[in-house]
Amino acid sequence: YNLKTQIRSALRKVWRWSPMRKDALARARVERGKYKCSTCKRIVGPDFIDIDHVIPATPAGGINEPKDWGIFIERLLYAAPEDLVGLCKTCHEVKTNEERKASKTVKARSRKKTNSTTK
Repeated sequence: YNLKTQIRSALRKVWRWSPMRKDALARARVERGKYKCSTCKRIVGPDFIDIDHVIPATPAGGINEPKDWGIFIERLLYAAPEDLVGLCKTCHEVKTNEERKASKTVKARSRKKTNSTTK
């Protein structure tokens, strides 16, 4: 049981029903049941479109301190309309993987810096 994972999951469920997400989905809609990916411009069905935060909801380096939760909640639930775009599943997966890779780099640098200052 990981409390941090459970809380993050619950917040993402709240996001799923937010008016901002619904507005972003409406902006991506080209006709009933058809959505346009803002990256590759493909037209996809409703099961293949994701609403992406242009500025990642999770802070670089992850959620490690109480202040990180505030950043996560603000970015996830209170994103400005221009910070939300429709992406097809493929483009969203590519972008998410790039963000995770960058986050791991930030974490590694942070750990390295912490270890060098404690020696």
